Amino acid sequence: VPVPPLAEQQRIVGVLDEAFAGLATAQAHAAQNLQNARALFESHLQSVFTHRGKGWVDTKLEDVCGFQNGFAFKSSTFRETGCPILRISNIQDGEVDTEKLVFFDPKDYRENLDRYRVVERDLLIAMSGATTGKLGFNTEDTVFYLNQRVGKFEPGPKLNKRFLFYFLSTKVEENLRISAGAAQPNLSTEQIKGFILPLPNRAEQDATVTQLDALAAETQRLTRLYEQKQA
Repeated sequence: VPVPPLAEQQRIVGVLDEAFAGLATAQAHAAQNLQNARALFESHLQSVFTHRGKGWVDTKLEDVCGFQNGFAFKSSTFRETGCPILRISNIQDGEVDTEKLVFFDPKDYRENLDRYRVVERDLLIAMSGATTGKLGFNTEDTVFYLNQRVGKFEPGPKLNKRFLFYFLSTKVEENLRISAGAAQPNLSTEQIKGFILPLPNRAEQDATVTQLDALAAETQRLTRLYEQKQA
């Protein structure tokens, strides 16, 4: 152990104590800024749907959007290769996570599975478990198949899919409360079809989505910045 005189040891300890205190303060500031950036986006998102403009109409989801529940694939037929299946666990952070996929062979089933196909830009929702109400887009140029308890939205021409995504993003906690009566949280197809959307005309939906997309991109940029500062 290299041992300088006691006075020099004390000086070095003082310098290091000050440095570590400064790091702790900087990390706390970065953590607070990260929280503030996310809170700002959430606050604006909520305000879009609570402070509505003129001409917004409460509309039942099933009147402007189709909905497809998943197929009950048998776990005994899961394979390591073949056609990929999307399960609840594959919906993460607003996207489809392909890390833990399972696969199947269509020859193992007599049913026509075409309506359970998930293509690029499809919007999905988790219908069971602790993540009930969680949403995710398929950003992959890959065809997946819906497993049971995962639903797919099929908007008509009067509904912007990303407008629907942003609205439902404000309802995740509420949907979890709605579904929490049973032993396992569960949203039914009927409950989802019965969601009430505050809906402006299509042009205003498109403009709102453009604004929210820009704010979301800036929030993600700030999030990466403050996470790097924390590191």
